[in-house]
Amino acid sequence: MRPKQDGRTAHFYTVVTRDTVDQDFAAHRQRFLAEQGYAYSIIDAENVNS
Repeated sequence: MRPKQDGRTAHFYTVVTRDTVDQDFAAHRQRFLAEQGYAYSIIDAENVNS
């Protein structure tokens, strides 16, 4: 997720299963990204467009 010279943005997707150890790791990753100044959003599976 390095800055692009032409101004394009990068997207980072993570699929996490609720009530698992992975959810804890994802929470730490989200905190890190927020501390680094990255914006993120959490989308629940029911709200994903197919």
